[in-house]
Amino acid sequence: MVRRSNKPFFKYTGIIFFSIIILVFLLNLILPDRSFSDKENRVLSSFPAPNARQMLEGREEAKYETYVNDQFLFRDAWITMKAGIDRLLGKVESNGVWLCSDGYLMEAFHAPSDERLDEMISAVGNFASRHSDLRQTMLIVPNAVNIMSFRLPAGAQTDDQNVYMDRLKSAVKENGITYIDIRDMLSSHSNERLYYHTDHHWTTLAAYYTYLASADQLDLDTSILTYDQLPVSKSFQGTLSAKSGFRSGEKEEMYVFLPRNDTAPDYVVNYVTDRVKSASYYKTERLQTRDKYAMFFDGNHAEVKISTPSAEDRTLLIFKDSYANCFVPFLAPHYRNIIMIDPRYYYGRIDDVIAAENVSEILYLYNANTFFSDTSLPLTLADDGSSDAGAETAAEAEVSTGTENSSSADTTASPAGDTAGTDGTTSPGSESEASDTEDSDSAENYDSEDYDSDTWYGDDESYYDESYDENYDYDYGYDDYSYDDYGYDDYSYDEYDYSNDY
Repeated sequence: MVRRSNKPFFKYTGIIFFSIIILVFLLNLILPDRSFSDKENRVLSSFPAPNARQMLEGREEAKYETYVNDQFLFRDAWITMKAGIDRLLGKVESNGVWLCSDGYLMEAFHAPSDERLDEMISAVGNFASRHSDLRQTMLIVPNAVNIMSFRLPAGAQTDDQNVYMDRLKSAVKENGITYIDIRDMLSSHSNERLYYHTDHHWTTLAAYYTYLASADQLDLDTSILTYDQLPVSKSFQGTLSAKSGFRSGEKEEMYVFLPRNDTAPDYVVNYVTDRVKSASYYKTERLQTRDKYAMFFDGNHAEVKISTPSAEDRTLLIFKDSYANCFVPFLAPHYRNIIMIDPRYYYGRIDDVIAAENVSEILYLYNANTFFSDTSLPLTLADDGSSDAGAETAAEAEVSTGTENSSSADTTASPAGDTAGTDGTTSPGSESEASDTEDSDSAENYDSEDYDSDTWYGDDESYYDESYDENYDYDYGYDDYSYDDYGYDDYSYDEYDYSNDY
């Protein structure tokens, strides 16, 4: 009996294996780098420029490793495949994201160093002292890993966010800043949909509950408007799904809260650094992209100003991240002007803004994960020129961390072009449509027969031609329609009065 040798099999298998490795290596060298990941909604690392000092310090190697990981061939497919294998092996964590009960994905909270926390508290305190004539309030939103910790898988390791929120609360109150603590309120609603299943952001429902709970401390009369909850998308998929590979096939709904019976006052949204003005808080085109959360204020921008005809002569300056984007529409009717500053992209002098806009109130509105990791807010608050000096450092830090928003992170614009996402931020024009067009979504899922989504949002270019009067007293066309005209009564949107629920 003649034995057949297995040597040819192993020989050709080895040749094929090494050929694949060489092919992948060559393709990685030849193919152009990607600047932005639609799936993860964040800026990808570019090839690091040689730097002798960083080489000696060992930082160049870490930058190159990040670059290779970000630009690796078929990276998105590898992430999804790895997550599938991990699930088969019983793993419930991938890339810092936990697969939790009821289909939730959550990021762990990483405690800030004592130096970082002290720096933040000192910056906020010094700013409060410098502007002691202004009413100052802080609202730090706890993340899902805090409010819904009971959904974490067994053995999940995360730092206790409450310890650092308590330290912050105590410190800022000593500096005369009002601290709005919404943890107990949100915990009482923890079985409701306060956070997206596949994303790190809170939902508009959670923002609405917070608006009601904050009314007394912000001196707001919430009875002036009644809101209805309206679905705008059935296929939202957030950055945590993309980052981890978990729940890659899951799509969820997005809602907005609109004033009932068209009772909201007219307003103008001025994207200051982009020199663009709009008659809507919402950018409905974003519902047709992967980054659907950027529907709110077209994502993150360095400076946004909202002007209304409110009888209350109040001007609010907000230091914010992407969590503010779905919350501010509730605040706008109560103020004559609101200026939103995102320190991650803002490199101007904040004291000049306060003086020029006659600011009367300050609000810090962040999610806890972003606030405790942010390096840009202290630079902005210092207002001594260090914001310009530290701009590059802050931008690099966000690219390397990929948080908030993974924002955050929470999103679009940066004057310097160095955007990153703790909000998943991008530079203008970086956002492209999702490749899985059969799953891409827009408000047309709901309005194809009843109304035009751009009309009910007031997001039509004819509403905000560049030639309008700077005093903003022009007609937006809001009086030309009613909710009934667009079939709102045909929907099963929630008409429940939440005002007594928080």
